[in-house]
Amino acid sequence: MNQIFAMILRPCGALLTVGIWLVCAAVAHAYPPYGDPNQPYDQLPGTRETFHVKWAKPLAGGKLKALCILPYANAREVVELAQRLEMDYTVLMTAGANAWEKGYFEGSRPSTLYGAEALEVITRLANERLDLARQYDVILLGKVRWSVLPAAVRERILTHVRRGAGLVYLSPSVTGESAEFSTLFTTPSNADLAARLTRGLPLEVMGAKLATDEEFTKLPAPPRRVNRNLRQALTIRGATLEQGNIVVLDYHDGGKEGDHSFSADVFFDRVRYDYDYALLARAVLEAVRRQPTVQASITLTSPETALTVPAEEQPISGLWGPGVPTRIIARADLPDSTLTFAAKPAAVSLDYAIRDAQGNIINNGVATGNSTTLPLPTLMRGNYTADLRVRDARGQVLDFASLAFRVEDALRVTALSTDKDAYQRGETMLGAATFSRPLP
Repeated sequence: MNQIFAMILRPCGALLTVGIWLVCAAVAHAYPPYGDPNQPYDQLPGTRETFHVKWAKPLAGGKLKALCILPYANAREVVELAQRLEMDYTVLMTAGANAWEKGYFEGSRPSTLYGAEALEVITRLANERLDLARQYDVILLGKVRWSVLPAAVRERILTHVRRGAGLVYLSPSVTGESAEFSTLFTTPSNADLAARLTRGLPLEVMGAKLATDEEFTKLPAPPRRVNRNLRQALTIRGATLEQGNIVVLDYHDGGKEGDHSFSADVFFDRVRYDYDYALLARAVLEAVRRQPTVQASITLTSPETALTVPAEEQPISGLWGPGVPTRIIARADLPDSTLTFAAKPAAVSLDYAIRDAQGNIINNGVATGNSTTLPLPTLMRGNYTADLRVRDARGQVLDFASLAFRVEDALRVTALSTDKDAYQRGETMLGAATFSRPLP
């Protein structure tokens, strides 16, 4: 009986495989043709909202026109940036970080067009969207290898930059690239540029350790969880090409197929992810020469404390810095602690918020003038961030800044235990709580 059953299954399995292939093949060629607004390379309506802070939206100086070049599978990140930075976007999608048009049904390089059809569509779109009759404020390259782009595409990009478009390149892979590439994208790290872009951003909770290229080579490998780095090195470079500015944000994760093209390819945390886009927005504004004329700042005033973050709440291994806010407030000192939100030289309104480690708003408001000081509310132990957006009379964002802090308490629960592993409905649960010190 077992032998007969096995004999029947084999041809059935083969027929099932062929059937699935035929269905997939039919679907692959059922998409609208080139030029149709519903063809797959243009299905980015941006109507699905996710957690975000509108860091530079609406934007003082007006909306930017951006061309975004990144792998098809990660195209959603264009919408993620547009939620936070006011821009009209045009998208050119490659099959992957290492492939121009050769995509697959699934895996690390998925696409909806295949073979000659894919090459025809992406070539037409590249010619159309990089046409020199078009004007872009900025072009973003999201972890696509420079050598993967056809020579004509690379030259069109550089022509747009020469005549004034900004270029922001995330994690360019340097392996096997040309001398032209090295000149444009691997110039020495720029400390002044890095300071401008990271000003007022909480790097310690962003999953980014600022490092020069030389420092990066000496860093140990970051800890990993579920095949994802927990923290990431960040190197910032800058260059000019005639009238255009080039900004490089190198997370040192280029040259491989990943899930993130406009952010670090690390273990996901929505607050960290949101700050990645705050940094990217700063890079875009730098590239288009929209540096802020007003600077936002946040100052935390609180009594000094000897409290530290318990070892069990520190990130794994600590190879990449503490990963928690460096500013610690004793919970008992919260009534004597204040946050000052300010702008120099002038501002019309200060839009501020205090958020917990999950990004939930604890307190927020809008103040007029150049400065406002607030007492800290009663907060539980944990990590927090304070955010500020400075607006003009039209409500447009002039600048933004954030500050991270930690609320700590000497008295905390260190362990919980129960007398049994499981209980029946109606039973009384009995157990013990262990505290860090005796209760008062």
